[in-house]
Amino acid sequence: MKKLFVLGFSLVFSFYVQAQDARREAVESLLTSMQMDSMMESMYNQMQQSIVKNSPKLGKTPEEQALFDEHTKQLFDVMRTEMSMDKMRADIIDVYLKHYTEKEIADMLAFYESESGRSMLTKMPQVMSDTMQVSMKMAQNFLPKIQALSQEFNEKLETMRAEKANTQATEKN
Repeated sequence: MKKLFVLGFSLVFSFYVQAQDARREAVESLLTSMQMDSMMESMYNQMQQSIVKNSPKLGKTPEEQALFDEHTKQLFDVMRTEMSMDKMRADIIDVYLKHYTEKEIADMLAFYESESGRSMLTKMPQVMSDTMQVSMKMAQNFLPKIQALSQEFNEKLETMRAEKANTQATEKN
């Protein structure tokens, strides 16, 4: 009886492991169809270009620009290495498995393998770039408001700290 139980348990466990492997393979196919590797590289390139493009607004001197450019390159080299798709793949697959059913994964895979899905992937880098430009434009409009709020906050915080220090000093006397 004990051997039959162990055999039954082994079979059920084996089917479970095979099902999990099949789901992982489906997500791996989905990530490949989504061209996740090149999408991440495109994202890093656009972020780096945006920083370099907007760097003159940081008030650097021409002499400092070369140092800034080298620093930016080093930062993104580290990001590309430490946050590469190869290093993140297993965790990303786990995230997809956690949030999507087998059917949803299959449907997404079908979409990304369709003409519309491939078109979306082809156009996505430019869509992301254009969206980033819209965001930057909006940020320029509200950044002075954010800076003013931050300055106001800092002033209130300093006043509060000074009042607390005065109260503590008075209580000691």
